[in-house]
Amino acid sequence: MSFGHHELIAALIQQEERDPGNLITGSRLLHEFSPLVGDDSSRAWEVLARAAAKLRKLAWIDWQYQLWPGERTEPAEWGFDSQRLQQVSEIVVTTTGLQAHAARQSAQVATTQINIIHSTVGQLALGDIGNVTFPMLLDALDVAIAGVDATAEAKTEARGALRKMREVAASVAGSTAQGLLDAAVRKSIGL
Repeated sequence: MSFGHHELIAALIQQEERDPGNLITGSRLLHEFSPLVGDDSSRAWEVLARAAAKLRKLAWIDWQYQLWPGERTEPAEWGFDSQRLQQVSEIVVTTTGLQAHAARQSAQVATTQINIIHSTVGQLALGDIGNVTFPMLLDALDVAIAGVDATAEAKTEARGALRKMREVAASVAGSTAQGLLDAAVRKSIGL
């Protein structure tokens, strides 16, 4: 399994739950979390630094960055390495990060469905059908594209459009707009 920003946010949330109030520094993150990466320590540190920078860019975590003499701003995500991560203190998971992680966890839960022919809703969920969200709708559309009689080129174009919709959905994760989109999806299918 490859280690990325999703795995790091999960580990940071677990750490905060185990030891609330004890803020994590970049150096501590590198030392304590590098075994999770599973590679040799030098590569693991760079993997962690890139994952942390990605989480910071997504606003899933926040931190205090100590500028070097002559440095005016914090380096961009693409220029962030383990040396720069050691200049970080007070790493915290943001509300947006907690919501994004929770949404990902609930999306990974296996669900059972029974298809009902000639139904407006089209499915009967064994569980809480009121939890239907916009990203779930996009996933269902992606699966449905495979069953539509169309050329491979048309399907590729449709999946490209879905990919853009997913990017938009990810950009509003945890916001009022996401809640509105989820409510609109439920309303449109009669829930």
